[in-house]
Amino acid sequence: MTDEAWERESQKVATDQELNALLGDLVDMVQPTSSTASGPAYSAGPETFTMPKAARHTSLFATTPSAARSGYSFPTPAQVQVTTDHSKLARRLHELAARITSHSAYDSVRKEWCALHLHINTLGLWAPCFRPWPKLPQRPRGKCAEHEHAIQRDRLVIESHWLHAHKEFVNVDTTRDKWIPLFDHAKPFDFDLAEQFAQQVWGNNHRTEEVLGLTPYQQSQMFSLRTDSTKKHMESFLKPTREPDNRSIPSPQAVIRTALARWRERQLNLGNIDRLLARAQAKYYLGETASGAQVARLAGFISGTPPQDAKTVSQSLKRLDSWLPTGGIAALGGILSRC
Repeated sequence: MTDEAWERESQKVATDQELNALLGDLVDMVQPTSSTASGPAYSAGPETFTMPKAARHTSLFATTPSAARSGYSFPTPAQVQVTTDHSKLARRLHELAARITSHSAYDSVRKEWCALHLHINTLGLWAPCFRPWPKLPQRPRGKCAEHEHAIQRDRLVIESHWLHAHKEFVNVDTTRDKWIPLFDHAKPFDFDLAEQFAQQVWGNNHRTEEVLGLTPYQQSQMFSLRTDSTKKHMESFLKPTREPDNRSIPSPQAVIRTALARWRERQLNLGNIDRLLARAQAKYYLGETASGAQVARLAGFISGTPPQDAKTVSQSLKRLDSWLPTGGIAALGGILSRC
């Protein structure tokens, strides 16, 4: 596997003052919620981040000593409270993603980009897989400068933080016990260790299955921490296919959207169509063996909304199946039995 690479052209990273202005109404500077021997605490939503001693200053981001030695550092936030308005966060993240149109563009937005992702993680509504991620060309690892791996490594830190913030049980291989503390819910998230983890030269399958042992439910929340087969299956939701005689078969998403439109013609008070589509999408990803609670939670992670009652979600999906071709969502999935 190759990391996403960046052109060698460098840009001046925004100063703390420039970044604060850029955040605008998204950021309000606040005093630390508490202080510990290891440094000030940062609180946003359900999780508190404790900064290392080296980060005891008023800047928005800090670089830890270990990160400086390694050549890669994740821009860790300190003493900042971001709005809990999910719509504002999502809108700003889409705006930044649209600006990352070349390899060199990432540096100019990296600080705010990472801060927004961490705050969205703490809110716990919108999973990393369903956020906007820029698609940029890749080059072989050997042809990349160290700084050109930043976006891929940042993404691995962000996704590891998501698992920690959600208190997900990660069944790390015991022969690689170095990484077990990364998902220790009793302690603040260890950014230093996450930086080391992000720099390991592993393929997607090895990192996801052999090292972390992530389940299909956990992988379905990720953009990077998922196997190649899981990624292919999830992408198939949006892709039309062809019959052997070259006839086009619409994508599962298109089939479901049409079914929802027909259902709404008969039931005008059907409710939020996008939310119903997210439920169907979650069911497609997870398969028939997934619990109703898992489907309900993943549907919320897709749409960025709190999960509804699992029984309600299951009942609506059964109704939807009656509007779909024979076999319902399960037949559209093709390989859902893998889960």
